[in-house]
Amino acid sequence: MFNNNKFKVLLVALGLVATYFLASSRLFAAEFEPKDADAIKMVQTLAAHIAKDAPGAFKAVDSKDPAYCNKDNPEFYAFAYDITGTVVCHPHNPKLIGTNYVDRPDPTGKLFRKEILQIANDPAKGKGWVDYTYTKPGDKKLHKKNTYFERVKGSDGKDYIPACGIYMK
Repeated sequence: MFNNNKFKVLLVALGLVATYFLASSRLFAAEFEPKDADAIKMVQTLAAHIAKDAPGAFKAVDSKDPAYCNKDNPEFYAFAYDITGTVVCHPHNPKLIGTNYVDRPDPTGKLFRKEILQIANDPAKGKGWVDYTYTKPGDKKLHKKNTYFERVKGSDGKDYIPACGIYMK
């Protein structure tokens, strides 16, 4: 049989284990729900980084730096195009880097990348929102996505278009 001290130690140990699992469980954690202001802030942060150190900014995005890839909601992340629409950084799909899909529509036929370039290259605008249909990281289903972007001059003298999208519920 257990003596009283061993029983107390066992109860404390079980309590600590249970507390650990409850505290670390995503079931009890509030998932980050991004808002428009969050996307704008992430793009502006990336734009400032690109203006100061373009290669370092792209490396930070690609390595899922928390400033550009939300750890509590990995579907909320930044990415960037060069001014021709070629992907220069992407935290979830490195195969996209170096590709240019400006003429490739989303599944509904919308040429959203072309629309992003048209707005970004318009001197009167240079920034804006575009909605389209896309797949979430780790999910094969199609979802509506609304993406904010703005044009910025990089530290290397080239123009870039950092962007951040919000998948709609």
